[in-house]
Amino acid sequence: MLSRSLFTALGALGYLIQGTNAESHGNAGLRDLSRRNDNEQPTTLSTAIIPAATTSQKTDVGFWPAYTPTLNQKVKFGDSLNITWGYDPHWNGKLTITLIGGPAQDKQVPLGVVAKNVENMQSYYVWDITNKFVGKHAFYGFSVLYQDGKTQQYSMPFHIV
Repeated sequence: MLSRSLFTALGALGYLIQGTNAESHGNAGLRDLSRRNDNEQPTTLSTAIIPAATTSQKTDVGFWPAYTPTLNQKVKFGDSLNITWGYDPHWNGKLTITLIGGPAQDKQVPLGVVAKNVENMQSYYVWDITNKFVGKHAFYGFSVLYQDGKTQQYSMPFHIV
């Protein structure tokens, strides 16, 4: 992960600052770098960073990480709801947003399509909560389908009051 790589690089940089090399790794104190022994090889920044860079992993945002609605957010029927998400250029394309609802979070079913052909890079959609398929369900959410027809993600559950 990126954080692990950064810690590795920072730890290696700490050794460079202290002047620590393989032979003196066990020394607890700092060395005076101005009096370097001719048989010692200095550690370079490039050798410290290469292992860190090779262990880093891709840090994509991923497909449709939902920001809003938030967990158990209460929204009023007749109001507008800002649906927001993070955007990853790997997933550039169109989305279909479907309202789901049910008596419990794990019992939600599709109720109707809220929007089609929404550009993912837009990172938001404003939904007017007046659709005919809004009922008296305890939980609501959104199912978002990517244009490939296979990749799907869900929002946090929310409540319409």
